[in-house]
Order: sequence, then C-alpha cells, then structure tokens
Amino acid sequence: MPGPTGYRGPAKLPTARGQPRRTCPAAFGGERNPRATQRLGSCPGAPGITGTARVGQTLTATQGSIADPQGIHPVSWFSNATTSVQWIGVDSGTDSDISSATGRTYALVDDDLGKQIKVKVDFADGSDNAESRTSAAFPSGDTVKAAELVGNVGQTDGTLLQAANISYHQAFTTGTNTSGYTLTSVEVRMYSSLNNNILTFLPEVVLYEIGTGLGTLLARLTTTTTSYTIGSANYTFTPAAPVDLDMSTPYRLQVSGPTGSGAQNISVTTTLSDNEDGTPAAGWSIANARETYNSTTTLFTVSPDGDSLQIRVDGTAKSGTTPLDNGVSSSWNLTPAGLTAGAEFRLLFLSSTKRDALSSDIADYNTFVQARAAAGHADIQAYS
Repeated sequence: MPGPTGYRGPAKLPTARGQPRRTCPAAFGGERNPRATQRLGSCPGAPGITGTARVGQTLTATQGSIADPQGIHPVSWFSNATTSVQWIGVDSGTDSDISSATGRTYALVDDDLGKQIKVKVDFADGSDNAESRTSAAFPSGDTVKAAELVGNVGQTDGTLLQAANISYHQAFTTGTNTSGYTLTSVEVRMYSSLNNNILTFLPEVVLYEIGTGLGTLLARLTTTTTSYTIGSANYTFTPAAPVDLDMSTPYRLQVSGPTGSGAQNISVTTTLSDNEDGTPAAGWSIANARETYNSTTTLFTVSPDGDSLQIRVDGTAKSGTTPLDNGVSSSWNLTPAGLTAGAEFRLLFLSSTKRDALSSDIADYNTFVQARAAAGHADIQAYS
C-alpha cells in the first residue's frame, strides 16, 4: 500500500507469503512508517567494541553488525534517547555487569585485568519495539592486558638482529611511585622471515636488577607462541608470577633468541629513536642504546649504533606504602631518652625504598633523600 501523499516510506523487501514486513530501526537513521508491520524476530547482528584491550585504555561501543533489512544507512544511534548501554565483564565465562558503566565509552581499570569485556545495547526499533543486543566478548581469544608502564615498540623499526643462539640486553628505569610496581609481562618486537615459522625451542626473556656482572636475576619470562608469521610483531613474555619492582631503579632485560629448527628465521628488531611511545608512567624510561655482555670481563658494551631493542613493559603501580620492616615503631621518639642538655647523638636515616648509585651528581642523591624524608616520620619532615 503506498504511503500518504508526500511520504517516502522505507523500501519494501520481498517476503514469504503470509510474513508481515518489518522496519528496523529509526534509531539507526530510518524513517518511522506508521503503516509498517512487525515481523516476529529481531534486527540481525550485534554491537561491536573498538579500542585497545589494556588497562588505562578506553573502549568504544559501536553499531557493529546491527543492520536494517531495508538497507537504510546507519547513523550515530547512541544519540537517540531510547538507547541504553551496559558494559559487562567476563571472568572465566561468567558475565557480570560493571557498576556505573553505562556510557558509549568505557575506560578499563585494574579490576578488568585478565578478563574479557562485552557491551549490551537496548534500543527501540522503527516500530517502537524493544530490542536488546549484546556484543561478542572482547578481545576475541584473549583478555585485557595490564597497563603499559613504558614502551618503544611503536617507534620506527631499525636494524634486525639475528636472534638464533644470541642474547641481547636492554636497560630500563622504573618510575617515581614510592610503593613500587608490579610487572606482569614484557613484550619484545621480533621479525620472522618465514611465514608460519614453527619453533622447537622458544626465545626467552630474563629480568635482572642491575648490579655486578649480569646483576641479580629476578625472573625468567617465557612465551607460549610457537608459530611466527612473516614480518614484525610484538610477542608477549610472562613470568611464572608477577614481579615486584622498586621505584627509580634500573633493570635490564636479557632477550635470548630461539635455538633449533626455525631459529635462523627469527630476528630481534631495534629502533634508532630515543623516544618512548605515548606517555610512559611517571618517571619510566628506556635506555637509549642496547648492550652486549662479555662473560669473560663481566662487563657490558653499549651498542655503537645507538639503537635500542623494541620492548614494552606492562604492569601496575602498587598502592599504599610498604615500609621497611626494621623492627622500629613508626612513632619512635626522634630524640633518644636519657640524654642531658648539650648531648650529641647520630641519627641513621633509613628509607623504605632505594635507588641506583649510577649518578655522578651528588644532587641526585640529595633530592632522593629529601623526598623520602618529606614523606617519612613526622618529626623528620621538618628537616626535609
């Protein structure tokens, strides 16, 4: 039946005999047709999610594959007053609504780590019928990663370093969070010259706190990726358990290449850029050049090319304070008891955190001590 004079209703699609036609939905940009009828069923498709599945990043709900059978092009349907949104956390297959997460965008938080995310959208279609659609779990086949503390994998690729049976080293320094950090994973950018390259013995990353020789071994990080596609990509290495890192402390990653079949096709990528990606966590930095280690002299040599391994360190800043357990009450009296007027005593200042001793400028250490004093015992703060 034609519409009223001057009215252009949606195009009609052929339907099976006896099947009433359907409009879907004006909220997507279609015109409401008062003469249209509703077919049993619902609009096809589901909403989608875009963004990076990493703590601190923002996800956006999209129209996804929700479509209009009449072919009316979609518009920004979230501006429609009849549309409502609910973000959902998926933990080991169990869905739970995320409290107060009802906007078109959602910023991932620490509680989302290791989970997947869905979004449910409720809206009214072109005939004012209630519709409800839920997206697939995001990210597909993976979970939300920890926040990026520092990285340079987004910088321009430089030289490819043959990785088979060889180790390379890259230093980085943690930030200024006084309670330290928890490292959950490290990503290393590598290159495969062969598609579907299957490795028999996988590469490994070892984390050291910088010190004498190689330093203090803190953790071995492994990857489960056995098949490598041609080209450059970031590969994730995880420790057996999260690793605690101190504030303002230098660490070194040893990237050991694979061995055995397929190893000759793998390289570690570098960059000549001294920049970090985006905005690192406060105080974090990556050394401007990689290093090689001489086991005979137990010394490191800085790359003459000035290139750095491309890495990303993921984790979280620890909250609260973790004072050093020295057996002394936090409310101890600054002046020892039993002293007479004019007596002298020596006060040993022991901070609850530490820093490296690599600087040749005494002012760096004074700044550190003053900052720790300002955050310490109430009777000491006056002297900071």
